[in-house]
Amino acid sequence: NSSRIDFYRAVLISMRALVHLANRYANLAREMASQTDDQERMAELLEIAEVCQRVPEHPPRTFREAIQSWWFLHLGIQIEQSGCGSSPGRLGQYLDTYFQKDKAAGLSREDAIAWLKCLFVKISEFGYYQGISYSKLTSGHTGHTINIGGLNGNGEDATTELDYLLLDTQIDLRNIQPTLTLLYHDKLKEDFLLKAVELDRTGLGQPQWMNNDVVIQRLLTRHAKCGITLEDARNCINMSCVGTGVAGKTAFIRENATFNLAKCFELAMNDWLDPDTGKQIGARTGDTITFTTFQQVLDAYDKQVQFMFEKIRPYGSIANKALADTVPGPFRSAMYGGCLERGQHEYDGGPDYYLYYTISTAGVDAANSLSAIKYGVFDTKKLSMQELKNALLNNFCGYESIRNICLEAPKHGNSDPEMDRLVRRVYDKAFEAFHNVDANYYNHHTANIEAYSLSIHNYFGALTGALPSGRQAHAPLTDASVSATPGTDTKGPLALIRSAATALDTVRYGSNHFNMKFHPSSLAGINGARKLLALIKEYMDLGGSHIQFNIVDTKVLREAQIVPDDYKDLTVRVAGFSAYFTRLHEGIQDEIIARTELQT
Repeated sequence: NSSRIDFYRAVLISMRALVHLANRYANLAREMASQTDDQERMAELLEIAEVCQRVPEHPPRTFREAIQSWWFLHLGIQIEQSGCGSSPGRLGQYLDTYFQKDKAAGLSREDAIAWLKCLFVKISEFGYYQGISYSKLTSGHTGHTINIGGLNGNGEDATTELDYLLLDTQIDLRNIQPTLTLLYHDKLKEDFLLKAVELDRTGLGQPQWMNNDVVIQRLLTRHAKCGITLEDARNCINMSCVGTGVAGKTAFIRENATFNLAKCFELAMNDWLDPDTGKQIGARTGDTITFTTFQQVLDAYDKQVQFMFEKIRPYGSIANKALADTVPGPFRSAMYGGCLERGQHEYDGGPDYYLYYTISTAGVDAANSLSAIKYGVFDTKKLSMQELKNALLNNFCGYESIRNICLEAPKHGNSDPEMDRLVRRVYDKAFEAFHNVDANYYNHHTANIEAYSLSIHNYFGALTGALPSGRQAHAPLTDASVSATPGTDTKGPLALIRSAATALDTVRYGSNHFNMKFHPSSLAGINGARKLLALIKEYMDLGGSHIQFNIVDTKVLREAQIVPDDYKDLTVRVAGFSAYFTRLHEGIQDEIIARTELQT
């Protein structure tokens, strides 16, 4: 039909355009070679010309040509769409064949790392213009994520020698982009894991660790209607921040919405009224002052969450349909399995699988607030609902004693079984509310709810009033999705990971996100490295799906705020990405400083 013909023509036009771009580089290199008397530089330029004339029009023959070919393909995607989240995937595994061939012919480890460093520098050159609001949500994250480790389609360890070199490259460079993600499973070799820990201990916040077994089960569940095979699920990757999909087959569709669970709780406390704006934006859930049971509080909160999903989800589907009509993306579509076979682009049902989702944030804030009401109003009866509401509306000013009661209530992150069940309830109810709304983009692709923060917790915090958890108005919300609110995890790292591992259903949710912060001295030496690795293994064995670290002295972060010019290369982990600390919004800086500094 005509739409398929148009799609194929568009693919050919974009492919020829990329070959033309590569040839322009080849011509420029030859021109520059003709203008230099430096024989070494001339030879270098002529080699560049030869490589760019060869790829990507023809298959690469060498490791260098393979890297150059991949770079042109990645560049083509960025030129076409200029959007974050187009991840390299398992770069070290699909380039390893070329590396091994050249290594046998004499390529040294040092030369291979030099080429990888050049590639990392090129990736770090990408930047996107983002409006003020969106930049506050993402902190400039670009989402070029390289995966290492993992399993192959047969269930065997897929780690390659090039995966080791990717770790060495990042240990030397410490670039915030690309991000490295280690797909963890129990077949990985100890020396590989310890090298990954070595990179973590540089303070870069990489690699982030993902539970490969959990991701496989997640993909088998999410794409069951598409007939996903176990082989495809094993070829999983982390995409962009903390999203997951099948390598080369999952299209990264833009998020349906970002969702503030703490704001839903604030609306439930005020019977649909937003105290900040005075606007009626939620569902009518009743005057909380009249509530006589904790179950009524839970029901009011659940109703607000359901109401908001019913309002948000249809708009996301409409927006994605508009995207399909206006930004078809033929070049990137050709990179996905299924598009060429179906004659449909990535936004129009072409790919084998979709990552199409809504982000939920501040679930821990909602759970901690519920806990405070249960503890203070219903269990101990230390305060009334009227007193609590008055304290919240006044941001606890003049109500310090009430805030102290709120703060002493059980909090997430301390391996408290009842508190852990409450956090799980918050996330389970959000999942149910999301799927109660029939707004799937395509019948054969299921939309999903995810749980992470980017830097949304700071942006949403500025729009959220005081909460019963003791958090004051407009302060950042809790980062990630299963991290503890700063300063409230008081039982140590083991208690924290036990709570985090059970906080949500890591298979049903499309992703989750967990930050930990350690003082560098607590992880010094080989013993420190083994302690951190043991903690990671324990978390993965408990069923946790994602974990990442800031290993940095809080005193250094505070000093960097005072004299930022002295700390231009100081890096931290924000969400599923690293960033230069002094370039972050002040609210995010303060939130990272406030995170509990753990000792092993």
